[in-house]
Amino acid sequence: HPDRPLPVGIGLDAGEAVPVRDGYRGGALNLAARLCGQAAAGEILCSQGIVHLARMVDGVKYVDRGELHLKGLSERVVVVAIASEDVDVVTQMRPFAPKLQQPPHGRRLQFRILGSLEVDAGGGPIPLGGPKQRAVLAHLLISANELVPTDMLVERIWGEDAPPKARNTLQTYVSQLRKAIGPDRIQGQTPGYRLRLEPLELDADRFGKLLADARKARGMAPGVVASLLDEALELWRGAALFDIAAEGTLLAEAARLNELKLVASEERIDALLATGEQGRAIGQAEALVSHEPLRERLWGQL
Repeated sequence: HPDRPLPVGIGLDAGEAVPVRDGYRGGALNLAARLCGQAAAGEILCSQGIVHLARMVDGVKYVDRGELHLKGLSERVVVVAIASEDVDVVTQMRPFAPKLQQPPHGRRLQFRILGSLEVDAGGGPIPLGGPKQRAVLAHLLISANELVPTDMLVERIWGEDAPPKARNTLQTYVSQLRKAIGPDRIQGQTPGYRLRLEPLELDADRFGKLLADARKARGMAPGVVASLLDEALELWRGAALFDIAAEGTLLAEAARLNELKLVASEERIDALLATGEQGRAIGQAEALVSHEPLRERLWGQL
């Protein structure tokens, strides 16, 4: 029907295509096809190469989708969604898409602490319970793939005011979190719990990798440095763990991450100055100085 939207997804990559008989072949075409298979109706997924080529486009935003293991590819791929800043196309297309009965923990998960604590299975944030239950997940995320003793968790969540049945309450929190994010994610192992994370499923890890990649590119390609730092800073949705940072034992980690964000912002300004984008660099420096007037490096950049 001409008036009915076509519920399809799109995959994009950049590279050369080699003519073969009646068609074309190439790594870029292969990756684009795999991304197309992952895209939801109305969603455009692309590789980092597309983002670096396109840079900033008016009315368009790039949304990190994490690192995925795509069928037929030996290495994981960092995937980015290209979206409109004004229109949520994916939401508008959802009524026209085939209904897939799949539990949240059956899909890829993205864990986020660069802002409020969130876990997303591709359909929006998953309900994670109240502040203390969320704090349990945050502490396990901070120590991902490490065994966190039960006594340590009890101390971090309740401090010296732990109720007599704190351990039982903690078990209930863990049980509820398993229902939310999958039964195999939080493993019980004497004397505590371990949260299993795949590489770069946590936004803070992706941020750290992009920051490290940008620093490796220093002195060679300031435009690439600026682009990588743009991508890293776009992962932030506010102050780290701002919804539960009032839980005292999370303050130090939140402060560490927020400081890294400031440093990355300063390094992006340096990269912009090196590429000749003085106007954009000065605008960002002035905005940061208004919030951080005591940072000497920012005043030096102005």
